[in-house]
Amino acid sequence: MYGIAESLLSREADGRAFRLIGIGAHGLVEAADSLQADLLDDTPAESPVDRALDRVREKFGEASIVRGRGFGVNLERQGPSKVE
Repeated sequence: MYGIAESLLSREADGRAFRLIGIGAHGLVEAADSLQADLLDDTPAESPVDRALDRVREKFGEASIVRGRGFGVNLERQGPSKVE
């Protein structure tokens, strides 16, 4: 993290004094607990939550359950977008 922050700051540093410089990170987990898939790996990462969602969909249909970030979002295309 320090190396990235240093390279970002070096682009901005022009001799002026800085009062406060900060970097942060949140939501960090151990690599073994991560659900992020490897871009070069063909096998999808599947969590217990994903498996539970799949079982509900198999029993009650695809539209029976959605993740919170998709709640209330209509995924069907309604027609061409109009740019004004």
